[in-house]
Amino acid sequence: ISHHDPLYGSFSRLIESDFDEAVANFSERSIDLLHIDGYHAYDRVRHDFETWLPKVSCRGVVLLHDTNLRAPGYEVWRLWEELRGDFPSFEFPHSNGLGVLAVGADVSAPFKAFLATACSRPAAVAALFSTIGKWIPLQRARDDQERRVAASAAEVEQLERELRHALDTSAELEQHLETQTAEWSRERASLESVVDSL
Repeated sequence: ISHHDPLYGSFSRLIESDFDEAVANFSERSIDLLHIDGYHAYDRVRHDFETWLPKVSCRGVVLLHDTNLRAPGYEVWRLWEELRGDFPSFEFPHSNGLGVLAVGADVSAPFKAFLATACSRPAAVAALFSTIGKWIPLQRARDDQERRVAASAAEVEQLERELRHALDTSAELEQHLETQTAEWSRERASLESVVDSL
């Protein structure tokens, strides 16, 4: 919540819950974008899809994660194979796969156009989004690096100020020492003169 609210709190609410408990927080036909990424066994992911489908609006889009992961215990791909023929759809194969289903009867025209383009040029669209997906963490890492460099530069400036102050103080002490040494030399000469006259 501490990460979510400052960035997204003005238009969303984070619910920390499992899918079956959270569904009661939503009205029928109230969700425009539903991302299902929970249990991966076929019966569980089908249950999640069927439980949440009535909550999806007439403009609704459902995202299914891990559609391209075929490993023991990962059967989202089976549900994807069943559903993609029932709705306008597109699958991004990278990062274990992301299936996009336009389940609403009134999905926006621009989104339908995107799906049509994606389906006509799947390799190009998948490559574009894969590249963007790789770019985002690089951009975040660059931003983090710039923050660290700025913090280091500020620290260097502070150290330079402290060094200049130390050098100024050292010069003052050296000047004071020279003055004292000269004074002691005069006093010593004066004492020696007195001793010599005795």
